[in-house]
Amino acid sequence: PFNRAADLTSSKSPTLSELQRFGRAGRRDRPLIDWEPGSGNPRVAGVPVEGREVQCLTSRGFISNRSDLVRGLGLESGAADFELAEGLFERWGLAAAERIAGPFSCVLWDGAKRRLITIADRGGAERFFYAQEGTSFLVSGAVEQILGALPKARELDGRAVACHLAGSPVPLDATFYRSIEALAPGQLLVAGSNGLEVRDYWRLEAGEELGLATDEEYLEALWALLQDVCAEYFRDDEAGIALSGGLDSPVVATALDSIGGQRRLLSLRLVAPELGDSDPSGAVAASLGLEDRTVDAGAFWPLSAEGGIRTGIASPDVPIFSELQDALFKALTEAGLQVLFTGWGGDEAFGGAAYCYPDLLLQGRWRELSRQLRAHIAKGEGGLLRILPTFLVRPLLGPLYDPIRHLYARQPPWLTPRYRGIHRSVLGELPKGPLILPGRRRRWQFL
Repeated sequence: PFNRAADLTSSKSPTLSELQRFGRAGRRDRPLIDWEPGSGNPRVAGVPVEGREVQCLTSRGFISNRSDLVRGLGLESGAADFELAEGLFERWGLAAAERIAGPFSCVLWDGAKRRLITIADRGGAERFFYAQEGTSFLVSGAVEQILGALPKARELDGRAVACHLAGSPVPLDATFYRSIEALAPGQLLVAGSNGLEVRDYWRLEAGEELGLATDEEYLEALWALLQDVCAEYFRDDEAGIALSGGLDSPVVATALDSIGGQRRLLSLRLVAPELGDSDPSGAVAASLGLEDRTVDAGAFWPLSAEGGIRTGIASPDVPIFSELQDALFKALTEAGLQVLFTGWGGDEAFGGAAYCYPDLLLQGRWRELSRQLRAHIAKGEGGLLRILPTFLVRPLLGPLYDPIRHLYARQPPWLTPRYRGIHRSVLGELPKGPLILPGRRRRWQFL
């Protein structure tokens, strides 16, 4: 699993420090870490860990609030993210996870207390998986690594299979293999002599309503928040923006451009050659004066790769836009950048009518509701008999329907009775959502 690490070193068999330096630096490799709590120290890709100090054995992703953490810990400005994780853990223990912002996950060895701590980031961007085999504990960022060490661990997980076949999300703590579990976003796992303990260190909660008087004030509040978040993630004063001709990514690009300072922002545009100069994303890049590169979307359209669909042993899922995303990430790394901003998910999080109609009704803003409904009808998307059930009635009844939705959820007719029952039970375990305005509730459920 660490052939690439070995290629980067002068020795045929890399030392532990070389493995750690390679794996902790947030690279895309996912070493296998195995440990028998009753005997010796853990091993990283087969190499034993030495020493009793706190060590970050592997990490993935990056810490977005690193500037604040560097100052708080008194470290050099060039300290690596894994060094920040070690310093935070030495000072705060398990509470260190709460102080890390950004898509950063890691595995820490606490030699003094002889325990292995795995921290999963809050958004689920960088996953870790784990398993137990007898007295051994295994953890890795790749299911394939654990399967390679446990070749007999091939029994499928009924929950994951049922959800996959029915088109529902696989439970966050599950994989497609019964003996291999996943650490859910916002969780940490402590492995020690007393066994395994999973804790929630963060949960998505609905904040207090702002209670502002006008839409303009809400717009200003959203714009200020967007600028703050963009500034926090504008790491090393350089980043890329996956720019389209829609609304979401240009808004993000404008927020990044408004931050100011000597920053490098590279526009990566997925373009279709047939559009030529009519692609509006080019006009956005030009108006903001961005460094601009293009990626031919036609060459990486879903399922366009030679050989058709290819799935790995870890999962039968195939993200339909994976070819496009891989092309963007390749262009990003070729430009020497590590952070990519996108507008992905904007339609769901800020989709207008699907969320605002019931909120306007409950807030007594009926004149505005009427205006928006008339504009919706004018778009030719159907009359009131089609719009109201989907965009008003259904969101309003959500709090009543969610607790029983697993009883009425549509299921493929070819599912066997066993998998139908499993699927319904999993749907019944999904979070029901807080009792807040329907629009906010839908955004909470999406996130």
